[in-house]
Amino acid sequence: MSYELVIERTKEIESILKNEGAVGRGLHSQLSSMEHRLDKKLIKQIRFIATVRNKLLHEHNYTMSQKDYKIFDNVSIEVIGKLKVSFKKETLPWWKKLFRFLS
Repeated sequence: MSYELVIERTKEIESILKNEGAVGRGLHSQLSSMEHRLDKKLIKQIRFIATVRNKLLHEHNYTMSQKDYKIFDNVSIEVIGKLKVSFKKETLPWWKKLFRFLS
């Protein structure tokens, strides 16, 4: 089990949020600046990811079980995919949105 995955996935999520205009130093604060654009389930998942990352880096005796690691892995993959799709939809030109709506 590699904690590098936690760091890499968290950095990728932060990068996606920053590219969409998020502000703040950490993932929690960046998410707070973007909450109005995201659904509640996605917000909850990102908060979970940020909390795991913070515990891993700041709590001396924190260790992840294999089960927790798998949960983190699955949730982070889902979040990254949802963010990419969500923000991609927002940046479509109006005529493509209309075409998708009509088809």
